[in-house]
Amino acid sequence: MTRTVRMSTFIIWYGDWSNRPVPGVLTDFIKNIGGTAYFNINSSYYDCNPGGEKDSVVNRVNYGGSCKDNYSVGTSLTDQNMADIMENAIFTKKCLPHDPQNGIYFVMTSADVIETSGFCSSYCAWHGWDQLLNGEKLANAFIGNSDQCAYNCAWQYQLPTPNNSVAADGMVNMIAHELSETVTDPFVTGWWSDSLGVNIGENGDLCAWTFGKTKFLPNGSYCNVKFGGRPWLIQRIWVNARGGYCALAFDE
Repeated sequence: MTRTVRMSTFIIWYGDWSNRPVPGVLTDFIKNIGGTAYFNINSSYYDCNPGGEKDSVVNRVNYGGSCKDNYSVGTSLTDQNMADIMENAIFTKKCLPHDPQNGIYFVMTSADVIETSGFCSSYCAWHGWDQLLNGEKLANAFIGNSDQCAYNCAWQYQLPTPNNSVAADGMVNMIAHELSETVTDPFVTGWWSDSLGVNIGENGDLCAWTFGKTKFLPNGSYCNVKFGGRPWLIQRIWVNARGGYCALAFDE
């Protein structure tokens, strides 16, 4: 199993994000998720160092910055285009640092952008990696815009929502899912749940679309955690301890 720790997050805002509240909300989420009781769930996952000691995922997420991409490969994208967008930001535009050791590169798409391999019909987001010619791997993730298919990709698919944006509140849930899966299984050589030897999912998949205990907010929406001065409704994550369970905190 490869080392699971991933701590530096980078955002590529792909498409047209002018005059929209989503970037501010999503940036607040990524800046503040590290150190929370929620992200601490991932510390229940670990590698073993050469001496046999556990090397756990660290409850820390560093925000490494963002970059804008004004439709460099159009509005109809393939999975490979996500790698192209990431490489363009790092090596051509040089607006994001090259961080193969700890970096996770999120491609956030505006509502007019289509991911042709199944966005809205088969998935709302995914994580993976891009292998460069020198053999180096860079972890990346695609987060589709919930406004394109809110009924499928946002639990609260119409206003009100915790942060008064269907797109933002739908997308933060996907970020929570994909970030947790990336730090525990960056290159699909890490943690999976097995049933009779058959892979059935990563730690986000096992608890997808389950939210645990929620609270009613004054604006009429629901949340289940608060951090960074904002309320959020994000899915539970599988705790890799005490037999395993879905939770919003390690010791829940």
